Amino acid sequence: MPVFEKYNIPLIVSIRGLDGSDRPEISEKNAKRYSALNKHGAHYSPVCQYLAEGLRRLGIPARNMHVLYGCIELDLFPYSNRTLPKVGEIRVLSVGRLVDKKGFVTLIKAFKHIYSKYPNARLHIIGAGEDEKRIKSTIAEYNLKDVVILRGAMVSKQVSDELKKAHIFCLASQTANNGDIEGIPNALKEAMASGLPVVSTRHAGIPELIEHQRTGYLAPEKK
Repeated sequence: MPVFEKYNIPLIVSIRGLDGSDRPEISEKNAKRYSALNKHGAHYSPVCQYLAEGLRRLGIPARNMHVLYGCIELDLFPYSNRTLPKVGEIRVLSVGRLVDKKGFVTLIKAFKHIYSKYPNARLHIIGAGEDEKRIKSTIAEYNLKDVVILRGAMVSKQVSDELKKAHIFCLASQTANNGDIEGIPNALKEAMASGLPVVSTRHAGIPELIEHQRTGYLAPEKK
């Protein structure tokens, strides 16, 4: 920062997730982090309106912000019409890092109800992360072994192939215990681009992407 100040170099700062959170758990820390940038006149590019509003509450002037939505590689996620199979597995897919804000523990608990009504339903989770042990413990606790399948981390091409095999996409995003939040998850954009019906939560910037009962389905966080 001293170098940028000394030579009057302009800065554009991209903001996503935890960095834009004004949740009580993190707001004071974030406000302090940006004090020098604000004095320098930095411009901010949050990835959704939700984060922009949070930044304004942290004291960043609206004139110094411009929402810049993230994009995906559409050629990698071609659209196709989807129908549920009359026989065989109904595959529900979820993709994301195995961390608190992705809500995988909540999703597994909810999937127990789906499985009780639709015993041919299976939940495939793609990703890796610090919550893997807790997620495995939840799968065991709810007797969902071989029903909820952890697939590990995959590169984009592999994710694209898995989207083609799925029938529904679900991401149970939520505010993490440490205040971490989403912007707008690219995984949801990729699933929608692929033609999958999507189910997610009214969390952070997600309602800016999904209009309930029109372009997908939204539920309250952690419900």
